[in-house]
Amino acid sequence: MPNLQQPTLEDTVEFGQAFRHFMGSLKVNVRDKVKAELGFEFTDFPILFLIRNGRVYPSQISETMRMSASMISHMIDRTLKAKLIERQIDSEDSRKIRLSLTPEGERILSLVNDVYLKFILDAGVNQADLQQATAVLKQLAPFCHTTLEKK
Repeated sequence: MPNLQQPTLEDTVEFGQAFRHFMGSLKVNVRDKVKAELGFEFTDFPILFLIRNGRVYPSQISETMRMSASMISHMIDRTLKAKLIERQIDSEDSRKIRLSLTPEGERILSLVNDVYLKFILDAGVNQADLQQATAVLKQLAPFCHTTLEKK
């Protein structure tokens, strides 16, 4: 196993600044554009993606996104109201509600993906770069909820 050098204070500050810059750019170039052009909340995009990829129960979506059931419920309500998804009673278990995309939901999902992909490609990011950045963020994510301890 290679000897990994510990990041310096400068490295961590630079990472924080780059991350904030990325989030600001994402807001302006993707989120606001999606809202203005499509009238759709970009924050609801993952729900459409997850439903299309087999996560059809609210509990699955909540678990995958690591968000509370009430927060997911609000997101589902917005996408229902926008007629992007539909609810049906599960044919195997009538206690469960199953979600599916409407044709409009499929269309919006495709358009939002195009905007997001353009943002990534315009930045000159290739698949390997994106996979590496994703891996690092997934590695950091579990530690974002730690608290500072006084010494």
